[in-house]
Amino acid sequence: MSLSVKIAAPATLSAVPLVYGLRSANGISAEVVLLNQNEIVRALCEGEVDVALLSAEAVCGVPNVKVVTDFCVAAADKGGSMSLAEEWGVSPDAPIYGLFVAREGTSLDVLDEIEKALTLGVERIYESLM
Repeated sequence: MSLSVKIAAPATLSAVPLVYGLRSANGISAEVVLLNQNEIVRALCEGEVDVALLSAEAVCGVPNVKVVTDFCVAAADKGGSMSLAEEWGVSPDAPIYGLFVAREGTSLDVLDEIEKALTLGVERIYESLM
């Protein structure tokens, strides 16, 4: 049995571990849509997606969602040239730029499979970037 989920993420390097992990996942059938932050918020609020990668700042303004993984997206250093702060319009001093969140009512089985996919993607980060 394969679980089905629709995920929204920004078209940035921060989505690569998730996409890589989902390609190898056996227990979940995921559709990933790459959107900008405003589109992600809209899709999440309107129930078009179940899970999303959002800036920490944007998460505060979205009702009925919760953080669902142990992973977040943070800057390796404040001087990095690929800062998500500019992309997502948050403070360059923010310690966490992105969080994986799910709409209320998303199946725990789906969330477990997403956590497994992210773990795989993060553990094989160099492979996923190739």
